[in-house]
Amino acid sequence: MPSLFENLEAGGGKIDRKAVVERNSPVWNETLGVMTLGNGEFAFNCDATGLQTFAGNTMAHWAWHSFPQPEGFEAGNQTRYPVDSHGRVFNYLARGSGAKVARTKQETAAIRWYYDNPHMMNLCRIAFRGMDGAQIKPDDVKIVSRKLDLWNGRVESVFEYLGERVSVVSTVHPDADAVGVRVDSALLRDGRLGVVLTFGYPLRTQLSLRRKARPDPNFSSVFDRVEGHKTVLENHGRGEFRVIREMDDGGKYMVRLCGTKGFSVSKGGENFGDITREHTVFMRSGNSESAEFTAIFENLQNTENASDYGLDRVKKFRLTKAGAEFGRMKAAAQKHWNAFWNNGGIADFSASADPRWKELERRVVLSQFLMAANSAGSMPPSEAGLLATDHWCGKFHLEMTAWHGAPYFFWGRGELLKGWVEWFNKIGLKSARAEAAAEGLKGAKWLKTPDPFGRWESWDHGPNRITQNVHPFYLAELSYGADPSAETLRKWKDIIFETTEMMLDFLYWDDASQRYVLGPPLMSGAEGTRGFDCWNSTSELNYWAIALQIAQKWRARLGMPEDEKIAHVLKHISKPPVVDGVYIDAESHPETWDRMPNGRFLRPAWLEVYGCVRGPLIDPKIMERTYDKISAGLRSGDWKGNLWGCDYPMLAMTAARLGRDKEAVDWLLFDAPLNAYTPAGYNAGWYLPGNGGLLWAVALMSAGWEGSEGAAPGFPKDGSWSVKFEGISKVP
Repeated sequence: MPSLFENLEAGGGKIDRKAVVERNSPVWNETLGVMTLGNGEFAFNCDATGLQTFAGNTMAHWAWHSFPQPEGFEAGNQTRYPVDSHGRVFNYLARGSGAKVARTKQETAAIRWYYDNPHMMNLCRIAFRGMDGAQIKPDDVKIVSRKLDLWNGRVESVFEYLGERVSVVSTVHPDADAVGVRVDSALLRDGRLGVVLTFGYPLRTQLSLRRKARPDPNFSSVFDRVEGHKTVLENHGRGEFRVIREMDDGGKYMVRLCGTKGFSVSKGGENFGDITREHTVFMRSGNSESAEFTAIFENLQNTENASDYGLDRVKKFRLTKAGAEFGRMKAAAQKHWNAFWNNGGIADFSASADPRWKELERRVVLSQFLMAANSAGSMPPSEAGLLATDHWCGKFHLEMTAWHGAPYFFWGRGELLKGWVEWFNKIGLKSARAEAAAEGLKGAKWLKTPDPFGRWESWDHGPNRITQNVHPFYLAELSYGADPSAETLRKWKDIIFETTEMMLDFLYWDDASQRYVLGPPLMSGAEGTRGFDCWNSTSELNYWAIALQIAQKWRARLGMPEDEKIAHVLKHISKPPVVDGVYIDAESHPETWDRMPNGRFLRPAWLEVYGCVRGPLIDPKIMERTYDKISAGLRSGDWKGNLWGCDYPMLAMTAARLGRDKEAVDWLLFDAPLNAYTPAGYNAGWYLPGNGGLLWAVALMSAGWEGSEGAAPGFPKDGSWSVKFEGISKVP
């Protein structure tokens, strides 16, 4: 009888990788349901028509926009306020607890502007239109079938309009910021169906904080606004047209329309209320029932001072006219995604007796695709990736980088983090140095929600969050595990040593208790306080210790002696707070368990430092009691929030490490709105840290963790689960 748990050699042929991927390629016929095609830097999100007729954005990690600045305001000169910590004064962007002076109107306007700007920008909407550009409404079409072909990297849609069938194939180039489309329909011949590229003015946010299942509105732009942007169409001959876009903040980009086989291209037309002729390019068919085109997006912003913005580090692949032909683009995408699926990690649960295997496998396969499509570009991704502009205006959160990035290493795809590493070194470290100096610290202190070009922190309370300072250490350690070379050491050493300098400087030595105290200011991962009265949180104490241990390892690898100050800190750092035999969020709040006095529920973030990573200050027996109490509260409903999509995998990993394998699976598939996955694969509608957390947990439960024994130690051993996997590595 074959083993139910098998770690198979990659390429050995024992897992039919194509079969796993194809049985999880979604067919989703909801008209407004959005599916993503992307290459990690650029994404085309389309509705069930295969285009963006009713919903969907075209986004890139380089595409940002800022609203005009308030009168008398100059971006970059953020006001700072003195905050006392153990008699030492730090300079923070927000006033400390008990501040008696109210904000002025100018201060409030500045805080709002920094939060809103810059925001990710929807580059273009590519949509079907009717005769003479008339609007097509959702009730006008009947969706026959829409499939996301994961194995080949394309969307295939079939729908009916005016009683005729329309077939559409859409794909994104693996290396260029380009989308290619082929349309087949009798409606093209007489002009009853055409395509428009319409350009809108950006919204600051599209997605709500509470993560609705479907965005409202359906786009990250408004298309009936004429002012604030400019659209110019140029005919470059031989089938190439160029649309030059200029925004009111000085931003500039271009769309090259190539291979417009079967289409004539022109600017303008009539206004139809929902779009304007000033910002619309029409593609009308001729005498053919088939038509193709490719839209290539190129950033023209900041070309004169690209180095200042870090844009010079992004090596762009520029498509030639021949390479932009739809057939070639389709073949390039197919070759790329075939190689993606034939390499790296894969898991097969199909021989399981537990019927939930189908849903878990679906989530795993789609999460692999979505993370590669959204989050493998020139900078860390936002929580919604390239799907839409989220509540935080599309800016990324550095305290979430491990959730996005660590799973790449466990699934054998660490190379997808290349652009991130360059961002950390080129932009991130520069801004971290500036933040440390501004606060009055040595070294480099990483921002929570930085402007993507490193110019400012977008949230006035952002510097209170400190977890993000540790994530580069963990990613660096995973990078070295994947490639233990001198080059890896070179890429990360400045980040590690300069951040270590800040971390040592940030600690306070309490002579009375003979220990190091962390904070205040400190906003814990539980997100219960603004941070000015919080200190010695369980998560952050362990993260500090983890980072300092890694720093010592890197010193040894580089032939440097052990740092005596680090050794002293590791010996005398405060222990995580324990009340009634369980870990609590923070020593500063001994009365707080699951909610603050104001009723705000906490995230059980302190499980991270046992489930996701093994905190060196954690006692497993105390953690087991802590997990049991948290689990009981969540299952009974007494602990009513503040969980996110990544927290269910965190619970699963904690359960697995404690030997609760059945509970681990139950947490992965726990029935909760924020642990649901759309037919397209997005956690909670759009929350990619949930997708990353799922991959992290499944890697740990399948390949194991340091010290675990056997294959699939995180899955039940009662015969209900059969787990076969290749190319997945153990989790530290």
